[in-house]
Amino acid sequence: MTTTRSLTLKMEHSLGSQHAVLRLALVAALVLTAFAPFVGAAARSSAAVAVIVEGRSTEQVAQLVQAWGGVVTFRLPIIHGVAATLPREGVAALRAHPSVTRITADRAVHSLSVLADDDDDDDTPDTDYPEVINANYVWAEGYTGQGVTVAVLDTGIGKDKGLTKFPSGSKRDIIWADMVGGSKKADDKYGHGSHVAGIIANSQTGSDDSYGGVAPGVGLVGVKVLGDDGSGSYSTVIAGLNWVLANKSR
Repeated sequence: MTTTRSLTLKMEHSLGSQHAVLRLALVAALVLTAFAPFVGAAARSSAAVAVIVEGRSTEQVAQLVQAWGGVVTFRLPIIHGVAATLPREGVAALRAHPSVTRITADRAVHSLSVLADDDDDDDTPDTDYPEVINANYVWAEGYTGQGVTVAVLDTGIGKDKGLTKFPSGSKRDIIWADMVGGSKKADDKYGHGSHVAGIIANSQTGSDDSYGGVAPGVGLVGVKVLGDDGSGSYSTVIAGLNWVLANKSR
């Protein structure tokens, strides 16, 4: 069964109480399709399924998964759990374990739109986003987002001029983390993440002399949670959120 929705992750988060609930939503122009029902995850292995296991602590859950022959793919402290591939009998056993609070299928997600190659940096942007929200009035007061850093969890961030330079022309270094393939340098072969980052921070100006992005002076963090074909999983997205929170003071 296929469902289309914005991906809302409801995760248990300890804020002095193990029962506090953290609701994190990916909103920044990510329209995702959740598919591949739980039994379909078994296609990765004839004896194992891909799951997200939550419990009292990340390490305890990881030990339980490994004790049942599972392989931990991500440690996810943000939800006191792990992503893993786990034999079916292990799934059944852990569902009944008192230290496990939830087991969820690690479903696939996919961006719905395909965009241009990120190497095409010759086009001068004309966008209406800043004008719609009257960002030009804020720019006129000297505020372009400087001193603020924005993390974009998507397919990556490309090498477009408007993303790699500030309005002053100085270099904008993109902080980077890849939850999909572990690459060390920012890139975006699919294009969706660059599109989102451009709405936020594009420092190029169009024919109307307005910036292409709403806040062209912000710093950028690219967190790749969707692959070069626009697809990922619940676990890659949660791992990206986990990385952002763990590195927010950088």
